[in-house]
Amino acid sequence: MLFPAAPWPFLLKLMTGIGSVVLLGMTLALSTQDSTRLVAGFPFVVWVLCAVYMVRGFRVDGDMLYIRRLFQETRVPLTGLKKAEHRPEALLNARRRLGNGGLFAFTGQFHNQELGGFRLYATDPLKSVILHLPGEVVVVTPADPDAFRRALPPTAA
Repeated sequence: MLFPAAPWPFLLKLMTGIGSVVLLGMTLALSTQDSTRLVAGFPFVVWVLCAVYMVRGFRVDGDMLYIRRLFQETRVPLTGLKKAEHRPEALLNARRRLGNGGLFAFTGQFHNQELGGFRLYATDPLKSVILHLPGEVVVVTPADPDAFRRALPPTAA
């Protein structure tokens, strides 16, 4: 079953707009200087990578979750799913360890006191669905969290 990503909230739109202006502006400014092409192209490459890995939606197929990106899908095995819960406050005080903090999406490795370390594939934090899997926690943000949870395989709990 296919599930679109949650619509972008104002904060993500703002961060993407500002980030795009800054990165593309840096690319333009550096390209007019006597800098190397590598230096001038770096901000543009960052912008393109963030766009390519944006979260477009989710697909559940048996015991596999696919995070839909611009040109590919990221696979997350759902085997042994312990619990799936919709909690709008789940990302409060989350800190990014490695990943994208708001240019086209919120993705990567994050941490907060409640969940510990987790992988995040999000657009709107208020639509957070927490997937408790063996050895890891994954948080996704489908547009309809309840319908998404119903499509998941039965939990062990």
